Amino acid sequence: MNKTKTWEQYEHGIDYKNRIGLYSTVDLNERFFAGDQWVGIPHEGLPTPVVNFIKYASAWKIAAVTDRRLELNFFAEGEDDGQDIGTYAEQISAYCDQIWERLKMDYMTKEGLKQAAITGDYIQYFYWDDEQKTGQALTGDINTMLVDNVNYYPGNPVTVREEESVILELETVTRISQLEEGEISIPSVAGVILDAGGKPVAGVRVLAYLPEELKGRPIYFSEPSDSDGMFLLPVPVTGDYSLVARERFGGPATQNEYYGIFSDGMPVTVARSGSGETLRITVRRKR
Repeated sequence: MNKTKTWEQYEHGIDYKNRIGLYSTVDLNERFFAGDQWVGIPHEGLPTPVVNFIKYASAWKIAAVTDRRLELNFFAEGEDDGQDIGTYAEQISAYCDQIWERLKMDYMTKEGLKQAAITGDYIQYFYWDDEQKTGQALTGDINTMLVDNVNYYPGNPVTVREEESVILELETVTRISQLEEGEISIPSVAGVILDAGGKPVAGVRVLAYLPEELKGRPIYFSEPSDSDGMFLLPVPVTGDYSLVARERFGGPATQNEYYGIFSDGMPVTVARSGSGETLRITVRRKR
């Protein structure tokens, strides 16, 4: 029977883990964690009392590590970073915050740390899931899963043997300078902010939400409107979005704050070329 290359790598992984004693160590650790702490010890029928401080000590350490909520934030720093770069950084941070909540990363972190306490390692795998629902017509988004250390076999992803050539496919990314120079365009929604009397309002941002949500942290948001009330809202991911205009972030709109919902929350469709029209959003002072 011929062995495949994958099966040979699997056997090498098992052999390595046997040599470092991983299987026997993890088995013993799991027993101790579960309270089975007399395994392998002859006791001649005598009582086998157990005080399982290991489980509680592990839980305390995990709680101490996860006491402060983790976040992934991006910042624009450096002399050449302009206002647009700062907006992109804020939008990426907002997108990461949305992903963090959807993937239940706080819970995953606690479970991963428990695995690390028992097996010695915490391995989390992130991948692109084509079937992940997004609330849009298209599906696909980042997903994640915890991988058991015992069933994880790391290795060099590229092995080049003597007199052998290997073809590598490397994905490229878009440079920020390309975006600034206009080589690649980002879909956007453009429009004007007006008060009840039809006069332009400056200093109001436009926030994009998934259809009919209109609360919580927005997916995208614009810079404040200019003196003519004009705004430009970049929307990197095309789809349907409901738009809200307001002066500040976070929490419900406060008294005397400019606030307005475009078209009573009806979503705007953003294609690669943008929304296809200049929107007019009316705002009023909150009472």
